[in-house]
Amino acid sequence: MQIGDILLLASGLLLYVWLTVIVFRRKIHSRFPVFTAYAVFTVCAGFARLLVLRNSSVYFYTYWWTELGFLILSIAALHEAFRSVFVGFYLLRWFRWFYFGGIVMIAASSILNSIFNRPVQVHPLFRIILDFATPINCIQAAIFGLFYVCTKLLNVSFRRYPFAIVLGFGISAIGTLIPHAIRSMFGKSFDNFVVYGPSVSYYITLGVWLSAFLRREPADDEPASPLSPEQMTHEVRQYTRVMKGVFGKSNES
Repeated sequence: MQIGDILLLASGLLLYVWLTVIVFRRKIHSRFPVFTAYAVFTVCAGFARLLVLRNSSVYFYTYWWTELGFLILSIAALHEAFRSVFVGFYLLRWFRWFYFGGIVMIAASSILNSIFNRPVQVHPLFRIILDFATPINCIQAAIFGLFYVCTKLLNVSFRRYPFAIVLGFGISAIGTLIPHAIRSMFGKSFDNFVVYGPSVSYYITLGVWLSAFLRREPADDEPASPLSPEQMTHEVRQYTRVMKGVFGKSNES
């Protein structure tokens, strides 16, 4: 392994240790436990990769098995942040069908594409990770897009921590998908783009999270106390009126 790769791995690990410390100091772990688990797992996985760095065979398996953990925790953490902002919508049946149905459709289409366009001469473990990575990155990009559209349409007030989490995972997903799409379209001449493109998005994501979590969240952004059933029912009705108004204006135009 080249010195540059070692420096990238070590610097990323140190930054994630810093991020994890901030998450606990700001008590973000109580609001976003899955994201906290993702940060802790990243630190543990980084240490594991560094420990086996000299053994290329062990490093290969360590890297790709931990990559599977990253994929699972990242989609769960992104969903957690999305739900923290739009929790009231989950009480609407049509929204649950739209949200989870969209995830299932993206996952199914990506898995089918992986089956019928399976890469040849690829290690079985690497092939398994690819089958998971593509649909999960597509889902993350879709959730990021849905989050952005919903916040604009519904004029949702800015909330630093959940917005930063969603933005970070969105950048990471898009930064992984675009290089692979370009590589599949234009061939091996873009191999370096595939290798270093995700690394660039990785550091941009870290920058987004660190810049957000280093500052305390304004009091207006902090979560309110739990709503009573009557209040939640009223909130859901308001959401429904807003959505009807949005789609009504669209039809009139």
